Amino acid sequence: MGRLTEEDKKHVDELKKYHVAPRHILSYLRDRDTENVTSIYQIYKRRSTYRKNLMGPRTDMQHLLKLLEAEKYTCWSRTHEDSNVVRDMFWTHTDSITLLNMFPLVLIMDSTYKTNKYRLPLFEIVGVTSTWLTFNVAFAYMDSERQDNFWWALEKLKELFFSNTPFPQVIVTDRELALMNAIKVVFPSSTNLLCQLHINKNVGAKCKQYILKKDMQELILELWRKIVYCSEEKEYKELLQIFEQACVDNIIFFDYVRDTWLNPHKERFVEAWTNRVLHLGNTTTNRVESAHWSLKRFLEHSKRDFCKAWNGMNDMLKFQIIKIKGSFEISKGRKEHIHNNPFFEKLTWVVSKKALGDIVEEYKIVSYVGNDKDVCCCILRKTRGLPCACDLARYKMKGVPIPLDVVHIHWRKLTLNSDQEDEQLTNDSELDIT
Repeated sequence: MGRLTEEDKKHVDELKKYHVAPRHILSYLRDRDTENVTSIYQIYKRRSTYRKNLMGPRTDMQHLLKLLEAEKYTCWSRTHEDSNVVRDMFWTHTDSITLLNMFPLVLIMDSTYKTNKYRLPLFEIVGVTSTWLTFNVAFAYMDSERQDNFWWALEKLKELFFSNTPFPQVIVTDRELALMNAIKVVFPSSTNLLCQLHINKNVGAKCKQYILKKDMQELILELWRKIVYCSEEKEYKELLQIFEQACVDNIIFFDYVRDTWLNPHKERFVEAWTNRVLHLGNTTTNRVESAHWSLKRFLEHSKRDFCKAWNGMNDMLKFQIIKIKGSFEISKGRKEHIHNNPFFEKLTWVVSKKALGDIVEEYKIVSYVGNDKDVCCCILRKTRGLPCACDLARYKMKGVPIPLDVVHIHWRKLTLNSDQEDEQLTNDSELDIT
């Protein structure tokens, strides 16, 4: 009596395809037929049969390659020497390659775990669009997190760039030495920034470990934050001396901060140096960690094989592309009240709303900064490729609207169908961020 009818089997297969949980499938069948006495066991059994029918005589790896080919993925893999056992696997979608070549300036990279039954770390690479959304560039399963594994994955990433597309100017990572060394080899011209958030957390944990008095902890951590977020090298040196004096009774902690972070890596996370880099506002790995979280929602649990993991990634990418396309249309078709000012008329509908919002916020301090570069520091222009307060002050004094060509090309890309040759502007039309 509990057997599924042919019609019920079709419903189970369809709902399984869209990742509906078995308990919800059972509830659906019972809502359709109140006399239905099917058990949850029958639902699981039918789901298993459906998957076996899809795979046919193919192995898991053969079926995965078939799925990748059907959905137009680019895939590479390598095996252990003298073996057919897969060592590393790298894949990416056609739309991801398009987005990468549209927005190559900044990439964020990190590994995550508990995504597959083989316990392989998943190396995830993401970028940022003109509308401030995150997109997945590629995924790589690796048998370990050694420099050779990262080097192989980054070499495959390098092959995704079109011939006329520049390599990333900035790559943001955690302090993963093997990955950092691989980046030096594969992308020697890129600036490798370190996540400020994780560094602050590590320093905070060490501070609590070595310094017992709470008021002293708060004082030292406040001085540390001032060091990280200082805007000039001269100010950095002064703050470092004050910090060293505050740690005079906790020399072990000071040695840790100096030898682990400041001496080898200060140019990668202290704003006195990072404010000279076009990082588009990305100084942490929050984006890629958010991408980890989104992916695991689609994976549902951590014991999936590669085929099931790919299904989750594929669904996530489809939602991601739809969201990005929608954000492009909003920037091209929706106008905020503040943008009615003739000062912004050349930017409206051709520059992303995110960039316009940043410019509007900068415009609010024009009356204070004026056209004095020393007061302005030009941080917005250097880090995001947008006109800073002193630039805006000059345009305001002349009574002219903000020119379009002072906004970096990154913020002007609002379609996936743009011609690559048209997007590659000459250096004369880009902002001078040196």
